Amino acid sequence: MEDYVFVYGTLMRGFEAHDGLGVSERASYLGDARVEGELYRVDRNPALVHSETGTVEGELYRVEDPKLLDDIDRYEGYYPEDVEGSLYLRSYVNVVDRDLQAWAYVYNEDVDDGEKIGSGSWRSYVEDEDTGVEETKSLD
Repeated sequence: MEDYVFVYGTLMRGFEAHDGLGVSERASYLGDARVEGELYRVDRNPALVHSETGTVEGELYRVEDPKLLDDIDRYEGYYPEDVEGSLYLRSYVNVVDRDLQAWAYVYNEDVDDGEKIGSGSWRSYVEDEDTGVEETKSLD
């Protein structure tokens, strides 16, 4: 079975983490995509939450290097052995307008203090000069 991953924030093309983790070299870009959910800004980072009322825009990849998911897990603060202590959870999501599911990193904490991004697009959000987001999440 092939693994697909949906990225919607700092792992998209043009952001630091995309290059830092070698996403383009380790996965095949399949195009822009959308999943059901809502997008928030929590601190300086994007946060996808499950919802049937909206969609989140991002990019879809077919994973070529299985270790890529392990590297993204660490980057996103997902620890399979400590789900409660994980910042994000790797979860299957339905890709809108495509007959497939992809892994996505869903925020695992409360978004009450977050800012809802009505457009569902992190890229559009950070391109807006009034957001105060000037840099992407750095690799640790």
